[in-house]
Amino acid sequence: MDPVTSLWAALASRESRLLALLRTAVQIIWVTDADGKAPPPDAHPPDDIADLTWNAFTGVPQDKIAGEGWLASIHSKDLPNLIRAREQALRDGQDLHTEFRVRHRSGEWRSMACHGAPVRNPAGEVIAWIGTCTDVSTIRRAEAAHREAEDRLLAALDAGEMATWIWQANDQRFYWDPTGGRLWGLDPGSSQSADLAGLRQYIHPDDRQSTIRAAELTAATGVFHTAEFRVARADGRLQWLQTRGRVEKDANGNVLRVIGAFVDVTKLKTAEESLRQSQKLQALGTLAGGIAHDFNNLVLVISGNAQLALSDLDSHHPATPSLQEISKAATRAGDLVRRILTFAARQPLVPAVTPLQPAVHEALKLLTSAVPPNVSIHTRLDDNGVSCTLGQTELEQVIVNLVTNAIHAIGDNPGTIDVTADLPGSHELPSSLRADTSYVRVSIRDNGAGMSEETRSRIFEPFFTTKPKGKGTGLGLAVVHGIVTAGGGTIIVESELGRGTTFQLWLPLAVQAAAAVQSEQQNAQVPKRTEHILYVDDDEAIAYLIQRTLERSGYRVTCSTDPRDALKMFKEQGTAFDVVVTDLTMPVMNGFDLIVALRELRPDVPIVMTSGYAREDDQQRAAQLGIGRIILKPDTVEELGEELDARCVDLRARRAAGH
Repeated sequence: MDPVTSLWAALASRESRLLALLRTAVQIIWVTDADGKAPPPDAHPPDDIADLTWNAFTGVPQDKIAGEGWLASIHSKDLPNLIRAREQALRDGQDLHTEFRVRHRSGEWRSMACHGAPVRNPAGEVIAWIGTCTDVSTIRRAEAAHREAEDRLLAALDAGEMATWIWQANDQRFYWDPTGGRLWGLDPGSSQSADLAGLRQYIHPDDRQSTIRAAELTAATGVFHTAEFRVARADGRLQWLQTRGRVEKDANGNVLRVIGAFVDVTKLKTAEESLRQSQKLQALGTLAGGIAHDFNNLVLVISGNAQLALSDLDSHHPATPSLQEISKAATRAGDLVRRILTFAARQPLVPAVTPLQPAVHEALKLLTSAVPPNVSIHTRLDDNGVSCTLGQTELEQVIVNLVTNAIHAIGDNPGTIDVTADLPGSHELPSSLRADTSYVRVSIRDNGAGMSEETRSRIFEPFFTTKPKGKGTGLGLAVVHGIVTAGGGTIIVESELGRGTTFQLWLPLAVQAAAAVQSEQQNAQVPKRTEHILYVDDDEAIAYLIQRTLERSGYRVTCSTDPRDALKMFKEQGTAFDVVVTDLTMPVMNGFDLIVALRELRPDVPIVMTSGYAREDDQQRAAQLGIGRIILKPDTVEELGEELDARCVDLRARRAAGH
């Protein structure tokens, strides 16, 4: 009798006792010869345990199992692994441990964990294999479901910018999921655990003490202490994290572990900081708006009277230099209020048409004496002669400010500043800009000291400066930002410590036709001025100043410091007045109320409005009443003259046409 047949005979007596149990078990018993072939049917009893369990599980008839027939029930993709595992077990002299899929009698593929042991003869040669296969499909499905749930959890944590962690008291270490490493800016392949000292190096120096103190208090008291801190990531970015959790204790009240989560609150912190800056700007704007009206009235009186006095004196008069200085100081004072109102978003910019190249060159010309010999400035303006919507003064102010900052960033080292302009494609457009608008991009790039991400994120804050005390106000870049954004553009800043800084100004393109119309209007010849102007302003000094100024230009002027008196005069002799000029902010009756009353008496009367300060809704209200724009003090003298000239030219044309 061959060895395999002898083996089956020895097991026959036990088979009958186990047969009933094995018929219902999710277990297969198998026996093969040394080459992995099942014995033929005549080599063992018909109720053989191996054949019966294989048949019961797979549904394959016993006469189809012999030889390599049993292999037909194994998934074809798993057979190579089974053969390799058996050969490896023979080489190592070990039992066989592997897993493969077997087709169940239901047609379903089941995962089977296989354990086989070699049977050896006295000479140590393998003469057969005997083993079991256990159905582990339920376990594998549970494992797959667990992995899927874990993946969903990690995806949810990632989407929610969160990560889970656990601190074990026994080894004093933190353990976190893969998302935690991403939040901390760690390499994907780095360890997912560390002690407190290991984490300390990633925490911003300003936050280390409070964060470590919170962790120590949690461990000592058993009460969780929340902490917020910044993480200095490997890519240089700062990330705000908030940690939340709960403490688990044993029966004696000793801390076993702390389970918690890291939450990325960077966006929240950014929003909170933006809100604070907005509140600062709002407070500053409210303050500026509150003083702008009275302050601009004073500046107008000072500058206007200085100009009148200068026009009465020859250039060699001893008082001329003093009056010129007074006029310059008044102009600077007016510019200061205008700058504060602009960057505080309290005074919208009037769209203009400014040719870009001349304005940039003029700004750089103003800096000629301020550029040290160690700094070279290069320009490349590939803008095809386009114009932008910022006024020339505002554009020059922006360029001067940014180039001056670049000079300071270079310091005493040799350096270059590149000023370039181009027309970018629509695919390069920042998301914050309108897709239906065309822009010109002006870049100011230096190879100076550069700045950290933390500094870069704050440079547009009002009063923030990196310069020594007394060397900077912190308003320069805030004003630049205010001018550009008020003009419908945006600023992109790229910088790296030791690598320099680039400011990109994205400015809306202006329609060239508007410039031609404006130029034509400016060059229009104005006939002799003879019209009668009714001027209304509650400030007596301004009324007296404007009356003298306009009368010197040829106009006849009647002034009133009370809008009610002005309305009474208009009722009595309305046809005597050609144009009415009124201030906006006056006691008892404001300029808008006066305009409505005047239009009821004479709908076609031309009206011009002035003000020391006008909000955006004031501009909108003026437009509704047919007032093109509000002339802002202290620029009243020059701009009012131009506006009156334009109105009077139109008035004469209508009269000539018989209207």
